[in-house]
Amino acid sequence: MTENIEFYQNQIALARTEIKNLRQRISALKHEHQKEISHIKSTLSSLRCSKCAEEATTVVNNHTHDEGTSSDSQIKYKPIGYIETSFNNKRGLPRQASVMTNSVGVVTIDTNVFTNPEHALSGLEEFSHIWIIYHFHMTESNSTPAKVSPPRLVGEKKGVFSTRSPHRPCPIGLSLVKIHSIQGNKIHFYGVDMVNGTPVLDIKPYIPQYDYPISEANERPPTEGIDLAGLNLNVSSLNITTGYGDMLPSDLLTPLTPSENLDEALSIQRGEPDGQERYIGQASNINQTDVRVASWITNTRNTYQVVFTDESLTRLENLIGSRADSFKTNIMSLLSEDPRSVYVKTKYKDHEYNCVLEDLSITCVFDETSSICTIIAVKSADELQN
Repeated sequence: MTENIEFYQNQIALARTEIKNLRQRISALKHEHQKEISHIKSTLSSLRCSKCAEEATTVVNNHTHDEGTSSDSQIKYKPIGYIETSFNNKRGLPRQASVMTNSVGVVTIDTNVFTNPEHALSGLEEFSHIWIIYHFHMTESNSTPAKVSPPRLVGEKKGVFSTRSPHRPCPIGLSLVKIHSIQGNKIHFYGVDMVNGTPVLDIKPYIPQYDYPISEANERPPTEGIDLAGLNLNVSSLNITTGYGDMLPSDLLTPLTPSENLDEALSIQRGEPDGQERYIGQASNINQTDVRVASWITNTRNTYQVVFTDESLTRLENLIGSRADSFKTNIMSLLSEDPRSVYVKTKYKDHEYNCVLEDLSITCVFDETSSICTIIAVKSADELQN
């Protein structure tokens, strides 16, 4: 009997030792796992694979020859740079650059494209806004739908070419943004609606005299061959700046008042090539009836009043301190436009909605009856990994 007791005691002691060893091993594996996660996150944040760049710059154009035979030709573009934003995925991403006008992004020109990229940006500081043409690198699909469902129509479908949907045969995006500053090979801009790491295909200055439709009855805007000497031109409405001014793209759509000396200036011979003028003159009067858009574009869209609970507001201030005010402005602009997809709004309309903005995770609830979006929780994005 005594021998049996000693035997079982030895077995119990051995089992305890093994359990202790297992616990230590699990703890070590957990630490190693967390270390690997951190390494993967660091790698992904700086990842710019050659395959992604190749896919981002290949446009396939199918055409038929006169002989009746078909062949495929490829038009290849190399990204001139990449966009840096606080959005690492499409969830919660503003649908247009005008939604979060205070959110700052950066276009970094690739030094492999230009040895001295600042030379390519020379003169851009004279403009207040730019068009950014880029590739929707996160829009991956094996098929291209002929019809899509714009968020405004809540499920109703329209032809893809009558929408701004990223799901297109050639997934190219176009955004009008305001220049904040230009430093070296970086363009800091206001108005973000792109995912971090988006490949940039081209940058063009916004010129209202060219980019806004003009009535056929009006003459071409006087932008070429104008001698500045002797002209008293009022260009205060344009107010080109690269600072923090309050001017928005809509301000530039207002026709400028023609100068009294304009007729005399028009008689001067054509000067510099298009785009290299020293002065951008006033636009002719624009006939607003010549510009039409689909009725669903101008339909009044339901927007939400965004409010914080006391707990979430306190948590926000504790997490980011002095950044809280600017962050509140950005998140309220984003949520007021309801960034949820049609599928989520239809199937999970009463559920909590989560999105990540900058380094914070936001949890909110949309009440369609009262048109109020309540932010109920604010967490550090790092907490989600634990």
